[in-house]
Amino acid sequence: MNKNGLKAGEYKLYNKNGTLSEKGSYLDNKLNGEVELFNESGNPVAMIKEKRFSLPITIKEESFPVYL
Repeated sequence: MNKNGLKAGEYKLYNKNGTLSEKGSYLDNKLNGEVELFNESGNPVAMIKEKRFSLPITIKEESFPVYL
């Protein structure tokens, strides 16, 4: 479990207001579609519009675990 209380493969989705909208696991192949990633400061770091993608995601040659 990481510092955000998530186990390996789990994710949290937040709306633009910062309210938790969903918690799940990307291991079930349900995480797809358009996803916007934010850093811990709340700044957007990427917009992913692919139908399927895998985590961790590499952005600007940096790979990091994504807590959505």
